[in-house]
Amino acid sequence: MNRSISVKNYFFLFIPYFPQTSANKMNSSNSFIKIAVTGSAGSGKSLVCRRLGELGFPVISLDVLAREAVAPGSAVYLKIVDAFGKSILTVDGNLNRRLLRQRMLEDQKVRRRLESLIHPEVIRLMEERIKEAELHMEKGVVVEVPLLFESGLENRFDLTVNISSDREVSVRRLMDRDMVCREEAAALIDSQMPDREKCDRADVVLKNTGSLQNLLDMVNEFYKKINREC
Repeated sequence: MNRSISVKNYFFLFIPYFPQTSANKMNSSNSFIKIAVTGSAGSGKSLVCRRLGELGFPVISLDVLAREAVAPGSAVYLKIVDAFGKSILTVDGNLNRRLLRQRMLEDQKVRRRLESLIHPEVIRLMEERIKEAELHMEKGVVVEVPLLFESGLENRFDLTVNISSDREVSVRRLMDRDMVCREEAAALIDSQMPDREKCDRADVVLKNTGSLQNLLDMVNEFYKKINREC
């Protein structure tokens, strides 16, 4: 028995049905299901979303939408430059994302200001993309939301999935992925909601503490269960 999947109210590998509480989240057997995938930085949530995309779900990444929202010349881009000055731009005119991240980690006022400028547009784009998927008669949609619970967005989804990983492993992944030092990688993780709290609040928890194949196997089982119940 694979115990790498732990859940709150959902036992995808251990019982052949959704409990009544989860079934109530879905309007009918043909309902359009909205699934949010979250997790701390470096947890592996992008891998999970990529696999769900390969299995047939349209995938929306809020990180991608955030880049769209702050593209040079956009309304949000102009507001950020107005608020923080041109010193936060790279030589080619894009926002210096690494510099902004450092400032956000150092100053909560900077974080709140940036979030107040960016988040409304990202949410608008997200809802637009979800509606497009529904209009195209998709069975559902997967949305990668790094700050799902921190942003209070969980109620917009039918199922919330947290990818849980060992903190030290996540730190090393961030160091390799973003080419940052250990201190910066650890600071980014520590600036987010603790993984234990995310696990408590999520409907489904996938523990990414084994091999890549183990994680993919869990995602495959999750997908099969969703297909049977929706």
